Amino acid sequence: MRLTFAKFVTTAALCVATPVAGQSFLTAAAVDQLRQPQTPAKPAVVQPKKPSKPRAKVAVVPYVNFDFQQMLAKNSFKAVLGQSFMLGFGGGIDVVNLGGPLFVRIGVSMSTKSGERTVVTPNGDVITTGIPLKVSMLPIELGGGWRSSKPAAKKVPYVGAALLLMSYKEHSDEVDDDENTSENLRGYELVGGVDVQMSKSSALGFEGQYRSFRNKIGTAGASAVFGENDLGGIVFRVRLAFKF
Repeated sequence: MRLTFAKFVTTAALCVATPVAGQSFLTAAAVDQLRQPQTPAKPAVVQPKKPSKPRAKVAVVPYVNFDFQQMLAKNSFKAVLGQSFMLGFGGGIDVVNLGGPLFVRIGVSMSTKSGERTVVTPNGDVITTGIPLKVSMLPIELGGGWRSSKPAAKKVPYVGAALLLMSYKEHSDEVDDDENTSENLRGYELVGGVDVQMSKSSALGFEGQYRSFRNKIGTAGASAVFGENDLGGIVFRVRLAFKF
């Protein structure tokens, strides 16, 4: 029994070791490759996360401003006031860094100038009446826009737009009240400027505006003769802003 089992094992080993016709053992190159020491796999390199850029915090920026406004109805204003521009001053608040680069603004300014009532002939000749006249404009700005939000920037550019609500008055003490003008007008403005950082809490700003109150004049008086119908103007503004 033991001899028979040993013979069976020997026969089986010979069968496994002997290749079948048409087949072959591993190639020499494959054997050499198996004999070579295997290089351990390199561990995966984990890329460090880039630090997130610091975001500027929401801030309330009050400001005071001085305005020079070249009126679009320059001939009409020159006939009444002797000049085609208005000077003004005011202030407001910008809330900046809303959702990144967005800001909102509310501001108010005041411009006044004294002149005298005039009569303009169809030919454009100006005849003074000697009656004192005071022109006043008080626009309120409600708007917003885009503003660079880089925390450490020394110069911060911005652009925006605003709704204008303006009180406009022409008043003379020597005439009846129905000859005076007092209107509340609605218009718009386009804004662009830059703030230059002076210190951690203050900046000097330079701003340009285009204001329009179309079709608010031009039906009577000097504006009708000159064909001017817009009470807006081009504004150059210098402002001092404070950041808290």
